[in-house]
Amino acid sequence: MNNIIGFLLLSLFFKINNVFAMFNVADCVLADFNSSVEITKLPFNLFKSSIMVSKSRCLLQVRKKSLFSYEWKIDLCREPVHIKYSGLSGDDFYLKEKESCPNESNYCANVAKVMDILEHESLIYAEGERETLLTDHGKFYCSFLLLKSYLNEGKVFSLTVPAAVNIFINTPLSDLVGVSGDIPASLNSSSNPNLNSQLNTDANKEATNKETTKEANIETKKDGVTDENAADKIENSKKIPGSSNPSESAPGIPGPPKKITF
Repeated sequence: MNNIIGFLLLSLFFKINNVFAMFNVADCVLADFNSSVEITKLPFNLFKSSIMVSKSRCLLQVRKKSLFSYEWKIDLCREPVHIKYSGLSGDDFYLKEKESCPNESNYCANVAKVMDILEHESLIYAEGERETLLTDHGKFYCSFLLLKSYLNEGKVFSLTVPAAVNIFINTPLSDLVGVSGDIPASLNSSSNPNLNSQLNTDANKEATNKETTKEANIETKKDGVTDENAADKIENSKKIPGSSNPSESAPGIPGPPKKITF
């Protein structure tokens, strides 16, 4: 009985941990999912629309149903970069042009429409946390990041190397995540106790170098005479074995001139 309870508690722990763990690039690229959100708008909540997203391997579909139905199909792993559209005007596809959006092309018009639906409708109304692919919000957020990289930036994905494209670039997480979407251990001071001491050591070295350079510039400009070895002389004068006074001169090297009062 105790073993069964322990197993259930352990399973619950891993489930909770996965819910709150931020998905990475590979998770998003390799995931298969379906999600939908319904939106009711004024007046009198009469206007209802639904947005659906479906992902199977590289194929991502976005559909919106209101008075009319619209659908976009995007193959994230296919070149050249393009978007397929189905609506009132029939079925068609549009290739990404060399000129960046926005412009007057049908490609840019369709990209702007589908991205607006995802960003300003589905991401607003979808429920759950965006950090996990188990919620509607997370699935729509993953879809938004993939389409942003493929349609806007022209980056083609691969199932063989799913983490080759960092979908978190130009997002609030761009300064923290690596290519895999994980926070590098080297940037986490809690997992690297020597990080702060190393940063302090580097800062002290940089400050010492700046001070030496400053003193060297003063020496080279003195009396209009340039001494190319001034920096080395100053640095050596500070390295006296057994001396705690950095201003004390090294043997054989004259110290700073004494001030003479008349």
